[in-house]
Amino acid sequence: MSRVGVIAALPAEAACLTGCNIPPEQPYFISDNLLVLVTGTGADRARNGAIKLLEYKVRSLVSWGVAGALDISLQPGDLIVPEMVIHSTQTFLTNPEWRQRLHDYMQKSNFRVSAGTLAEADEIPDSATAKAHLRSMTGAVAVDMESAAIAAVAGYSHIDYMAIRAISDDAITSVPEVVLKHTDCYGQPVLPDFIFGLLRQPDQIKLLIRLAQGFRAARQALLHLGQTSRELLLYR
Repeated sequence: MSRVGVIAALPAEAACLTGCNIPPEQPYFISDNLLVLVTGTGADRARNGAIKLLEYKVRSLVSWGVAGALDISLQPGDLIVPEMVIHSTQTFLTNPEWRQRLHDYMQKSNFRVSAGTLAEADEIPDSATAKAHLRSMTGAVAVDMESAAIAAVAGYSHIDYMAIRAISDDAITSVPEVVLKHTDCYGQPVLPDFIFGLLRQPDQIKLLIRLAQGFRAARQALLHLGQTSRELLLYR
C-alpha cells in the first residue's frame, strides 16, 4: 500500500484526524502509510508543505480541513469531496475512484456531501457579496486557500490527489474583521490586538460566535470522518 500525505492548514483541523494536537511543520505519522502535516494557511505554505511530504515518499496527497460555502444550499458540517479544484485559470482533478469511494461512505454515514467544484482564493471572501461574486465567476460550491496549491504539487509529481473539506461558514455569513486582521496563520488569536479589536467593534461579537459555531460543526464532521474511516484515505 502506498504512503498518503495529508496537509492541514490548522492544528485544529489536523487533530480531527490524528486524535491529538501536533506541532506545525513536523510530519506526524499516524501509521507507516499515513502521515499528516500542519502548514499554516495560504497557498505558499501549503505548496511548501506538499513538497516537503514528497521527501517522505508519499504517493498521494490529501488537502484536509474546512472551507467556506459559496453555494447557499451548503451548511456548516456538510462535506466536500470535489471532482475539480480550481484557481485562476488552473484546473485540477481529484482521483475519480478514490473520490467516489469517499463520497459513497459519506452518504452511507448520513453526511450531507457534495462533489461540486472547490475554488482556491488568495484571500478569504469576507462577505456574502464576495462569496456570491466568486460563485458567479467560478461556479464553485466552496472555497479555501490551499487545495489548488497542493493539487499542483501532486500534478507535477504525477501522484494521486484528493481534497476533503467540511463547511465552516455558509454563503451568507461574513467573516469578522477581527479574525481577518488579528489571527495568525494557525488560526490562533493574536493578543492583545484581537481583544482590542472586539472592544472597538463589539458588533463583531455576534458574527464571531456564529463563525465559531460553524467551525465547531465542521470539526465535528471531520472528527467523525477522521476517526471512523482512516482506511479510506489509504487509496490503493
